[in-house]
Amino acid sequence: MADNADTVIARRKSPGRPAFKYGCKAVPKLFKNKTVDYKHRLEAIIKVSEIGMCSFLDTYCANSTATERESTRKKVHGWVARRQHFEAMANRACTSRQKTARLRGIGTTLPQEAEEQLTRWVHGMRKDGIPVTYAMLRLMTLETAIDVGLTEAEFKTGWHWIRGFKQRNNLTFRTKTRAKENTVWVKRGGKSKDRATAMLLADSTGAKHPLFLVLKTTKSTLKEVVQENLKKRQGFGKKVWREVLPLQRAHRCQIYGTPTAWWNAGISLAFLKFHFASRADRATKKVMLIWDDFSAHFTEEVVAYAESLNVVLERVPPRFTWICQSADVAWIRPLKVMLRAHWLDELKRQVRLSKATGSKLVLRGPSRSTIVSWVTGVWGDLPVATILNGFRKCHLVSGPVEEVAGDVPVLDDDTLGDLLTNMAIEDTIHPDEDIDCCDEAETSEQN
Repeated sequence: MADNADTVIARRKSPGRPAFKYGCKAVPKLFKNKTVDYKHRLEAIIKVSEIGMCSFLDTYCANSTATERESTRKKVHGWVARRQHFEAMANRACTSRQKTARLRGIGTTLPQEAEEQLTRWVHGMRKDGIPVTYAMLRLMTLETAIDVGLTEAEFKTGWHWIRGFKQRNNLTFRTKTRAKENTVWVKRGGKSKDRATAMLLADSTGAKHPLFLVLKTTKSTLKEVVQENLKKRQGFGKKVWREVLPLQRAHRCQIYGTPTAWWNAGISLAFLKFHFASRADRATKKVMLIWDDFSAHFTEEVVAYAESLNVVLERVPPRFTWICQSADVAWIRPLKVMLRAHWLDELKRQVRLSKATGSKLVLRGPSRSTIVSWVTGVWGDLPVATILNGFRKCHLVSGPVEEVAGDVPVLDDDTLGDLLTNMAIEDTIHPDEDIDCCDEAETSEQN
């Protein structure tokens, strides 16, 4: 047996970053200041109110110097002055262990209104059964950033921002497919960026008022032209306005244009002016307008203008529109059913046309005039009983809920087969590609 007593074992080289021997060293921590969480501060405030400041300091600063005792006294007095804020933070499980907090929107790149619109878009896509991938959210976010005046160099929508966006807006971090469930493949069409916003308004008597539609339009690069379009042509350019103005008059609605087709505070002011400024009983009678908790609905200008019109804005709490908002309770579903019927008829027409001409089927979306015609038509055809049912189900008016019959449109097998054969539906997305299922390491490679 060999003797290994004199054998020198070489020390393994550290695989980490080598030590930097030159330059300024980091300043060592002195541990002079101690920061506590909201729960600890509230307990100290309650203790001071029970036994007094002197007794509290005798217990809390038993081994402290006179200077430290005086500093603690001033600190606790500051806590007592902000007791209401500390109680609100300490009584919530998600913030009780935090040491500081800031308002939503502070420290973010995109405005709060833009993030709310993106959140609504994500929820809308998921509600329709379409997973939102990292690439889809990134493209939509970049488009929104350009609309608010940010360049691609200023805002790149990296995975850090995606993670913060999901945390700020309470998006889940769970996969859509559970154990022992079949994998579902969801298909979506091409033009996913073409969209429109429709604001519905009806009163408790069942009367339906003219629609406010927001369509997508290109924004001019000149600020003077943009301001002129907003003041004179409701956001549209001269050429497009010549098409939009006859549509307004023919369908008796109001049409506005924005680069994203999303609602904003300026349109909220126009909405209030159009519907409530010319009331005969404006000075003597108040009107309650039930609106979703959306930032563009409750800006300072909008709230002040509503008060001048004697309109009371009632805010629907978040995640309670399904029970408090008449439109979500009873109006939206039949409207979507009728719109779907129009779209299916258009699909059948395009299939018949491709068969008659012998050409390959290329699915084309509806034009601007067609969209306006469809939306205003289904709003006009919505029964008065459906309008009243929304108010009754929300317990805003009394009375029994009436039964309203409606047929759900479907595609026949031949038409559906032609659509699938001719690749009318272009992209295929797996549920695991949803943004909640994306691994941060993978998404960082795309940044």
